[in-house]
Amino acid sequence: MEERPLILFTLLLQAATGATWVLAGMVRWLAAQGDPGTAQALAARGWPVIAGLAVAGVLVSSAHLGVLAHAWRAASNWRTSWLSREIIAALVFTAASLGAALAPRVAGCPPLIPGLARGLALASAPALVRAMAKAYRLGPVPAWNTALTPAGFLVTALLLGGLTVATLLAGLPGTAVSGRAWPGLAAGEAVLAGLSLGLAGLWLTRLPVALKTGLLDRHRFLILGRFTLGILGLGTAGLALVPGCPGPPLWRLAALAALAGAEALGRALFYAGRLAHGVYRYEG
Repeated sequence: MEERPLILFTLLLQAATGATWVLAGMVRWLAAQGDPGTAQALAARGWPVIAGLAVAGVLVSSAHLGVLAHAWRAASNWRTSWLSREIIAALVFTAASLGAALAPRVAGCPPLIPGLARGLALASAPALVRAMAKAYRLGPVPAWNTALTPAGFLVTALLLGGLTVATLLAGLPGTAVSGRAWPGLAAGEAVLAGLSLGLAGLWLTRLPVALKTGLLDRHRFLILGRFTLGILGLGTAGLALVPGCPGPPLWRLAALAALAGAEALGRALFYAGRLAHGVYRYEG
């Protein structure tokens, strides 16, 4: 699929933006619950991962450009083009997340600097998700020109961001306080997984008949895989809410893998639903 770079770009950047929100909330919750050590350890691990996701997303997006030497022109129409605004927002968010990750590791760096970088990352994250969604609401592409596009992008950002933070938390030494965070994380991921499945089903049912028929004929594997993994992820995440469930790491890993896979297949299906156009290949 020629849109693979954009699939990775959108998923990686949305995971990074969603992780900024979930990480900030989890760090504050852990500190408020009397576990500042785990809060600091989570933040120290979280921001480099967020920066890594953002950098990877920006780099992989360059594979979709026609002439790399002219890539800077793609951001030159920021006054009128949501695509240009998306690029600028992605670069600002990536730079801010890099600052938040690297500044605390620089000897003698004032504490104000990483704080400002974290604030800029948190502020630019919603702007990036909004610009990303606006860039895809194109009149000639009925599968994208719907309110379900921004809703789906937001849910994906929160879902993948939550998965990222959950994975980081699982890698930290366990404490009684951090252990109490798992039911809340699992409940949030289960709700978001259900929302994601519902939005995907609604998106399919509202497609023009000819386009829907074509997707069912040519991309049945994507559809079946997307909903199968989504249901499996929803079920395994829900196990953490059952009283007395031991919640072994294998269950958590299964839930994370299933939900991440479902979102990846869902994004591939999203691109498969487009009509033929060349808007996103910048040739210079």
